[in-house]
Amino acid sequence: MTSSSETSDTFNLINEKLKEIFGDNNVGWSIPLKDGEDEQKHIIEQVCQIDVLDNKVLQDILKRHNIEFRNCEFGFLIINDFKNIEFNNCKIEMFDSNTSNSNIKEKLAFKKCEFYSKSYNINFASTNFKNIIFEECTFKSNINIKNAKFQKFIFIKCDVFGDFIANDCTFKNAKFKNNKFNGFANFKNTIFKDNAYFNNSEFKQFADFHECKFKKIASF
Repeated sequence: MTSSSETSDTFNLINEKLKEIFGDNNVGWSIPLKDGEDEQKHIIEQVCQIDVLDNKVLQDILKRHNIEFRNCEFGFLIINDFKNIEFNNCKIEMFDSNTSNSNIKEKLAFKKCEFYSKSYNINFASTNFKNIIFEECTFKSNINIKNAKFQKFIFIKCDVFGDFIANDCTFKNAKFKNNKFNGFANFKNTIFKDNAYFNNSEFKQFADFHECKFKKIASF
């Protein structure tokens, strides 16, 4: 069993490594305020770019630790594996979640983020994801999700100006509430295993649910 001192020492060591990567003034930390919340996490603020693919130390940190990026602006953001990453009030040009050998994809959250490119898409690899959250986000690009499986997919209060394409996917728990799909929405051949909620969402153009399977309740 890992002692609290060992856990604290590990957390402090990771915080120092993050300061080496992003700078002392851009890295902090937080602790849970309520019972049942996530473990303490590292806070990274106001950075303009991260290179995950060429930084093995940062790759390992993202796989094992809770990280939150606040008020950051990224160009191309490519992440293979993650334990618990949150992007809060960030601007992102392009996001891509690649496949990998270890395939550790636990929790990924985007809150009040803007995906500002009209040329580059948001892509999710054909693999298994545990918990994905998009809340109050704006998308000027397309979202492409194909042959992926999600245990929990939360997509609420978002404005999508590009197309939303989720073909041949499997959603165990899906909530698409209070969204505006201004472009084409395509859920062709997708399976919704549990209740699927699309309450108060607007489809401005064409929505395709051709050959979808709703195992339980589909609420619009």
